[in-house]
Amino acid sequence: MSKNLTIVYVTCRREPMFQWFAETLISQYPDGVVTDQIIFIDSFIHHEEGRIEKLAKIVDGRFCYTHTPPKPSIWRGKYRKTKSNFFDASSTRNTGIVLAENEHIVFVDDLSALADGWLNYHRKAAEDKVILCGAYDKVSDIVISSNKIVSYKANNLDHRGVSQVGNDNLKVSGGWVFGQNVSFPLEFLERVNGYDEFLARRGCEDCNIGVRMELAGYKDLIFYNKNCLIIEDEAMHSSGVNQVDEFYAKRVWKTDCEKNEEVTVLFGKIMKSLEDKNLYIDKNFKTIDAYFNLKEERELWQKTKTFKPINNIEHFDFDGQNISDI
Repeated sequence: MSKNLTIVYVTCRREPMFQWFAETLISQYPDGVVTDQIIFIDSFIHHEEGRIEKLAKIVDGRFCYTHTPPKPSIWRGKYRKTKSNFFDASSTRNTGIVLAENEHIVFVDDLSALADGWLNYHRKAAEDKVILCGAYDKVSDIVISSNKIVSYKANNLDHRGVSQVGNDNLKVSGGWVFGQNVSFPLEFLERVNGYDEFLARRGCEDCNIGVRMELAGYKDLIFYNKNCLIIEDEAMHSSGVNQVDEFYAKRVWKTDCEKNEEVTVLFGKIMKSLEDKNLYIDKNFKTIDAYFNLKEERELWQKTKTFKPINNIEHFDFDGQNISDI
């Protein structure tokens, strides 16, 4: 039986190219009628006049959707406790989980267009109740016509694909779970308490949730398929208008290897300190951050259609620095 999905599109960019996603999404449905829940989590709603109207004009009534800023975060947005405005990918993605109405959630990054068949792979993952990591490529010269990708110049950056022989799903480890094109059963996300907001300004929240999924007992239910493809515009990821502006802090961009090494070192240093202070929540799979409780926030949203507010209390980064100084 075909299952409905919740598709969550995440952006922190001034120009996310909403139209690429919207056009290629419509073509995923045989009759052009979008039947799944579509959510745009947009960090610029509070900062750009006409942002809501901009997306509405692009969609032009062709499908229903929710367009919302991320839930309140101590790191980002109008309710933040920090001096700088950080991206906070964990809280942004968790917003989509809080709003989800279906049992399987797909995450897609901005600047993306969806290749033919993309939706079918994630719908099959929902039917099989597995985690599916789709493929990505950062490309140039994207041409879209009649709601489909017509051409682009590939860079073949997703090195996971070389390990997949044939077209069948490839079972992978949690460290191969990347955030820009991935889907999860809602039940799995609730069990691990979503993305860890402890990593708000550190990154690697995607590989982290993959490893925690393994430790939560889903090791044999994580798959990759190179044919479930999205393409992203490489140049726009690093363009001045998108990467450096007054609304969010500059981020130090590193290779995947460097980011994973940095997080590993930081985890090694902090775990003993957390355990000494009895702050570590669950050594196996739960989030280190304890302020966000996914089940409670989903219940609050379902009852009141509001997010949990940020309380006026002292918050500290895991290096011991008061975040009001960051």
